[in-house]
Amino acid sequence: MISAQDEWLKKEKAIQLLIAQTGITELREIDKQAHIKIVVQKETTYGIYTQIHNEIEEALNTLKNKKCKELFGESYTHMKFRYNQNPDENPDDKPKIDLINILYPGKIIEVEPKN
Repeated sequence: MISAQDEWLKKEKAIQLLIAQTGITELREIDKQAHIKIVVQKETTYGIYTQIHNEIEEALNTLKNKKCKELFGESYTHMKFRYNQNPDENPDDKPKIDLINILYPGKIIEVEPKN
């Protein structure tokens, strides 16, 4: 579990990186309670459920890729893949990935409808 101090330091590095890349000195953070909620009906097939979930994930990745290309000249998907393959060879990618995830957190929750 990440401590509050570690979380703050990660955000501070992300803000410094954003300032360095864009000159923007203010970052509007999405509340950590914010989320995308999928209400799943009992009759919903698994195929429909996964299709909806995949489309939401795809939309989030599109936003992340666009912002990452704008800031760093390459896609988020490529950068994250490279970092996950070998974090020791690509340590500069970590703060960039963190920044994009702060800008577009994309928390998805699934709930059953209320009766």
